[in-house]
Amino acid sequence: MQIFGRFVVTMVSLLILVLAVSAHAESVSISKNAIALSKAMISQQQFAKLSDSIVDTGLNIAKVKIGSEKLKVDLRTKSKQLEKSLRETFSYDHFINLSAASLSRDLSDDELSKILGFYNSPIGKKWTAYSGEHVSGTLKTLLGEIEREVPKMVATMATK
Repeated sequence: MQIFGRFVVTMVSLLILVLAVSAHAESVSISKNAIALSKAMISQQQFAKLSDSIVDTGLNIAKVKIGSEKLKVDLRTKSKQLEKSLRETFSYDHFINLSAASLSRDLSDDELSKILGFYNSPIGKKWTAYSGEHVSGTLKTLLGEIEREVPKMVATMATK
């Protein structure tokens, strides 16, 4: 299960990076439909689950930076301060704005409106509730397979 946690942290990091890069790639006017769609796609409750992974990722990046640059920072005493800063900086609102900027750049307001209509429909709401659990379950299955297969792969590569 430790591998699953690291995988989730990595995926969240990549998602944040992709959203940040795409949002800052060009200046874009953010539409109200893009904000509404972003909120429909991920609720505050769903984001709260991601928030822990975001904090873990930030703490891991800090550890690497401190270690690689031999900085004099004691994370044992500063981790709560860093965690607070991470949660404030990478908040739900920040995530929604990054997502909305990307959606506004890539989709017309009419397209956003139609997609939002789906997310606000009964089946769209059911899909939103189901999709997170579906992805999580599929990832758990995949990671279980990886945990079983990687040792076999490494064993075949080991020099005897």
